[in-house]
Amino acid sequence: MTTNLSEPDDHNKDQLICYCFSYTRNDLEQDFIKNGRSLIMERIMAEKRIGGCQCATTNPSGKCLADVHRVVDEIKKRAS
Repeated sequence: MTTNLSEPDDHNKDQLICYCFSYTRNDLEQDFIKNGRSLIMERIMAEKRIGGCQCATTNPSGKCLADVHRVVDEIKKRAS
């Protein structure tokens, strides 16, 4: 799948979004471009279900999944 996404701010590309698994905004975008959906988000959700996320201790805000959802939604909007 080839998708031409307009770039957000370049300085945001390396912004850490998921502190548990060290995924950046760019990782999420490349994952979406390659797969047409976010396999990263699916992995995070699966890990969270089995207790594999440590967002409360690793992320300064105490949560990652809401941030991942927000970024993936932004990517989807830019892709359409």
